[in-house]
Amino acid sequence: MNDGAFWELPDELMAIITSHLTEDEDRHSLRLVCKHWRSAVNGSVSRLSGNMYWTCDVHLLMMPLFPSVAYVNLSQCELVSHIHSLSALPALKRLDLNWCTGLNPASLHALTALTGLSHLDMSGCADAVTDDSMRHLADLHHSLEWLSLQGCPAVSSRGLEPLQSCHKLSYVDLSGTSVVSLQSLSECMSLRRLRLSGCARLADGALHSLTGLPALGDLDLRGSKHLITATLLNDLAHLPGLRKLDFEGCEDLADASVDGLTRLSSLTHLNVSDCPTLSQSGLSRLTGRMPRHCAVFHGYS
Repeated sequence: MNDGAFWELPDELMAIITSHLTEDEDRHSLRLVCKHWRSAVNGSVSRLSGNMYWTCDVHLLMMPLFPSVAYVNLSQCELVSHIHSLSALPALKRLDLNWCTGLNPASLHALTALTGLSHLDMSGCADAVTDDSMRHLADLHHSLEWLSLQGCPAVSSRGLEPLQSCHKLSYVDLSGTSVVSLQSLSECMSLRRLRLSGCARLADGALHSLTGLPALGDLDLRGSKHLITATLLNDLAHLPGLRKLDFEGCEDLADASVDGLTRLSSLTHLNVSDCPTLSQSGLSRLTGRMPRHCAVFHGYS
């Protein structure tokens, strides 16, 4: 093999070579051989992870060097204040921005270019995720399947409006947000798992909008207050796919709710742990009347 052929191995062959390099040090050494090899190695990278202590905006400027990246993890990278370089990643499918507290609402404009994104975690980005900045998710409606807005209290029901056309959404975490209504999720027919833990402003009857969602099987209502009413229990009974229901720490789950819970015949998992107003007799009545295929978790931590 002559020198020219050695330096200019076809990209397909380079991809095979790099796929067998499991150590980061080996990949780094291969990058140092020549420009062509560096480009080939960069092109084989599918995942990039930041470091919470030193990753900053300057490091993100190198993103275009890795065109095949499908997953970027910037979790807890507090020094990152903008993500516009991500628009140069056409293959990006998953983006973790949880607790990137340096981001602001304008930072999320970069999401409009990520039209193939299926997984987006913005948990704890309390300053960046607002009703207004949520509009940038509208361009993800063809691809978005997984979304977490946990710990983003500036998001209200209005902020959920861009999700109306996200028909592929299967997982949504709204824990700790300020949502009152869930009407914007009523057309998300693929929705399977919904987290509403600590949504203190959720209105009575809010779940009525979800009764037409046949796939919804896992519902988290942990720590809810003033929510467990006859209306809620009736709406839950109209969720045919409901399998898992979590009421852990709900202060208003009382003995009066037992009859309504026993109507949920499709449940396989029910968590009523740490519910202070549910008496021992009420718990005994509940466990005795739930279907045999349903595991009831209870007790106090």
